[in-house]
Amino acid sequence: WDCGQNETNACNNLQNAIELCQEGGTIIVLGGTFTGYGNVHLNVSKSVTIKGDDDKVSIFQCDAERYGFGFNPSEKFVNRTFPVVTLANLLLDSCSISIYGNVSVTFSEVSFSKLPSELQANVVWINADHTTTFNDCVFSGNFVLDSVIKIVSSSVVMTSTLIFNNSAKFEAPISSTDYGASITITSSNITNNQSPYGVGGVSATSADVTISHSTFSHNNGTFGAIYLNNCTGTITNASISNNT
Repeated sequence: WDCGQNETNACNNLQNAIELCQEGGTIIVLGGTFTGYGNVHLNVSKSVTIKGDDDKVSIFQCDAERYGFGFNPSEKFVNRTFPVVTLANLLLDSCSISIYGNVSVTFSEVSFSKLPSELQANVVWINADHTTTFNDCVFSGNFVLDSVIKIVSSSVVMTSTLIFNNSAKFEAPISSTDYGASITITSSNITNNQSPYGVGGVSATSADVTISHSTFSHNNGTFGAIYLNNCTGTITNASISNNT
């Protein structure tokens, strides 16, 4: 290897580390702020865990005008095991995410923040063949045209996640307008979000939606906090209050 065997010989950017990492390996991102070539506009197409430093904050700062991370497996994965990718303990500043095709992605203790208005339709766009999972994540201070999380005929599981102080102009913080999506939200808090022309919390059409032990409060949208059209599923043990 040219780099990455230890902290003193760390790779100078994440793209280099991904290329060198063996399939199924783990990349530890040291504390600090990472931006520029090799740290943004990345495509991840192998099974890998990208984990932030346990003792210091690991920040990726994107330019907002283009995607920060893309998970889009190449054709070589069509007839073999699909990539399983985990991002953990990271802060993504002004970064948008694209997840497409034969891939499974898990976000654990990842913060998504400060994606500015009029530059991106979504913070996370998902059209994947396998489940995308959010555990203990935070979405805050994002201002997007469409949705904070856009789900296209895909499965999404969200647990203990906080979505607050976001603006999704035309859709909703969590939105699926295509047939066949599956959305499971458990022990999460969707609070103080705005959608001037849409829904303040969750909007879905012809999807399976299960919401439990979650809070929806002080969200503002033209069509309320939760809008489910021709959906299956249940809402249980949820607190829904002070939404307009």
